[in-house]
Amino acid sequence: MPRTTKSVNVIGQVKATRAAKAARVAEAGLGGRRTGRASATTRVAQARRDSQQAASAVASAPPATARPSSPAVRASTPPATKKKSPAVRERNLRTTPIIAVRTSHSVRGSAEFAAHAEEVVGTALARFAGRVTRVDVYFSDDNAQKKGDDDKRCQIEVRPASQRPISVTASAATVHKALTMAVGKMKRLMSSQFDRKSRN
Repeated sequence: MPRTTKSVNVIGQVKATRAAKAARVAEAGLGGRRTGRASATTRVAQARRDSQQAASAVASAPPATARPSSPAVRASTPPATKKKSPAVRERNLRTTPIIAVRTSHSVRGSAEFAAHAEEVVGTALARFAGRVTRVDVYFSDDNAQKKGDDDKRCQIEVRPASQRPISVTASAATVHKALTMAVGKMKRLMSSQFDRKSRN
């Protein structure tokens, strides 16, 4: 009676499984058909092969550059970088806060003015950059279209990390003067607040 297709497929699968198992055993270096725990002799042979591979890798590696012997060569090479203290590393990891400048419809804003305001605020509050996540700067005109003194208003809201927002407001005849006054107020307020917390 001829074999069925199913029996032929089963025999082929068994042969493939045996061949794959033998290949895995040979690749592991265990030798023979043994798949259990490796003997002491097999482990020694594997360690010898590993050490030979490591030695060949070291031999094929490019040679290390020789240390400069003459003073002129030594002077031209850059000095080794020193390890930085934790305070310096923390200062380097600080990110600059997001500074958003907004103007009301009664104040004429521009990209140049926004860049100027960001630069003034960022420079003034640079000491607190690591403790602040966001700074919002608002410009408005209290009297809108009417003329008057000290009607330009600048409000700065700073959001320290894990703390409540801090806000100051200043009014002046021009938006530039109002910005300068508000930045000075915010700088003094943050200095007193953070210095007090650091003392406590």
